Amino acid sequence: MHTPYSDGEAWHSEIADAAIATKLDFVVVTDHNIWINGVQGYYGDEKRGYVLLLTGQEIHDRTRLPQVNHCLVYNAKTEMNRYAPDPQALIKAVNRAGGMKFLAHPFDKGVDWREDIEGIPWV
Repeated sequence: MHTPYSDGEAWHSEIADAAIATKLDFVVVTDHNIWINGVQGYYGDEKRGYVLLLTGQEIHDRTRLPQVNHCLVYNAKTEMNRYAPDPQALIKAVNRAGGMKFLAHPFDKGVDWREDIEGIPWV
C-alpha cells in the first residue's frame, strides 16, 4: 500500500480503517523513496477490532529506466533513498542498519536481477 506521501490516495489511518473493515490482521505500507516513522502500530478499538499497520520503504532510482527496480526495505529505521542509484550500496546499507530487503517486483520484464548484486538470497 502507498499513501499520498508517494503515489497513494489514502493516509495511514484511512488504510487502517479499510483493513479493519475487511477484517485483516495486518497491513503493510511502503511509500516510494520515503520513510514515514511513528505511524506503525495497532489501529482500531474494541467495537470495530484492531489491525497492525507496519511500515517500510519501496526504494527505486527515479532516473533508472525502466522504472522497475524496486526494493522493499523493512526495519532499517532510517531513510534509504539516498542509496537508490546503486542497488549494491542499498543492500549493504540495509544490512548495516539491521533491516530486511526484498525485491518488490522480481518478475517484471526488463529487469535483469542477475547483474552484479549480492546479498539477496535468490539473486
